[in-house]
Order: sequence, then C-alpha cells, then structure tokens
Amino acid sequence: MTNKKEKAFLEAAIDVFSQFGYHAVGVDLIVERSGAAKMTLYKYFSSKDILIERALIYQSSLLQKDIADNVSKSRTPMGRLKSIFDWYERRVSDPNFAGDMFIKASEEFPGLDTPIKEAVQAHKDWLTVYLVEALNDLSVSNARKIAQYIVVVLDGLLVSSNVYSIKERNNMRFSWQCVKQLVESHQKK
Repeated sequence: MTNKKEKAFLEAAIDVFSQFGYHAVGVDLIVERSGAAKMTLYKYFSSKDILIERALIYQSSLLQKDIADNVSKSRTPMGRLKSIFDWYERRVSDPNFAGDMFIKASEEFPGLDTPIKEAVQAHKDWLTVYLVEALNDLSVSNARKIAQYIVVVLDGLLVSSNVYSIKERNNMRFSWQCVKQLVESHQKK
C-alpha cells in the first residue's frame, strides 16, 4: 500500500465484505466506512470487481503476516504446525468473525478464470505451501497431499464456525488431534 486513502478503502471493503458478502454490498457503504469520496474510490479501483480482487489480495497479505508471526513464536516443528490451528481457533472465536472472505468469494464468484478466483486460489496456494514447509520440517511423507487435506479441514472449520455456537467450537481442538495423529503416522522414521 502506498496511499492512505487506498488502504482505507481496502480496510473498509474487507470489513463489509466479511460481514455481508460481496453481491449484497454496494460501493456506497465502503465509501461511507472509508471516510473518503466515491470519486476517490474510483481513482484507485475502476470497478467493484477490482476492489474485491485487491481486497482479497490485501487481506491475504495481512493473514500471511499474522500467521507467520504466530508460528515464529513456536520452538518445535510440531509446535509450529499446531500454532496454525491455534491461530485459526483465535480467529473463529473472535466475536467479530463473520466468515472467511475467501470462502465467500469462491461461493459468490463461481467462474474459474476470473481475477477474483485467482486471488482466492493464490491465498489457498500460499497456505498449502506454508503447510508443506511445516510438514517437511517434520519429515512427513506425502507432505503436499497432507497439506491439501489440512487446508480442507481448516476451511471446513471456518464454515462450521458460522453454523455452531462458540461453545461448540471445540471442533478445532479435536481436528488438531486428528491432524496430529495423521502427521505422526506419516513421519519418516
């Protein structure tokens, strides 16, 4: 981000898209929340689709940094992998969490070859590669396949967190135990 106003638009977009989805939100609400003029929005984003794509890219960069910062606090390879689950647990337990922007985007924009879908895929690819690296540190065979499985588990937990109450969110801990057993069973001895 090079511009304060552009960043304000992206942050407002992330906030409203996370809460309400993409199709239900007009740019007027984003303009209102950003505190800038509508004309200024179009100076940076020539269309709502471009704003959505850029918001997803920006959100991905924020999440990547936050996850990496959280993981860096762990001292062991298994601890680093668990810290990813811990990060997701904190995320879904946040009272302001209204669902995952990337999952919402993939649902609302089902076309395959769009910049929005590419931004979603880039985020998921980053997470997969990040998990592969963590699994390689644990000497896990089939690291890529297991990483892809973990992404599916994490996505499922994000979706289920919107369905169940906070009291029932202990699915994250159970899922971690299952993933840990899977990882341990695939470690090269």
